Amino acid sequence: MKLRRVQQVEFGFSVICLVLSLWALSAGNRAAEDAELKYGANVDSGIHLTLLGFLYLAPLAALFFLSALSLVFSWRISNALFYLATSYFLVPIFLLIVLVFL
Repeated sequence: MKLRRVQQVEFGFSVICLVLSLWALSAGNRAAEDAELKYGANVDSGIHLTLLGFLYLAPLAALFFLSALSLVFSWRISNALFYLATSYFLVPIFLLIVLVFL
């Protein structure tokens, strides 16, 4: 029963990350288009959201999806995928906290 709950949480988290990734890409494109309309040129508007979507949220969604899938099929690598996905989620947050507060 506990394993099934973990699978549901991981699938849910991967869906949330996927939706946030698509939102970040869309918001980055909208910011770039808005800057182009407002100023006539676009230098780097929306790049932070685009990078957030491509480099953080999309791989995070894929890692949590693979981790949940490995639990469903009882792959040996399931624990390693879970720890990799969790560390990929937590390490940037901890680094951000350290950089902001120190």
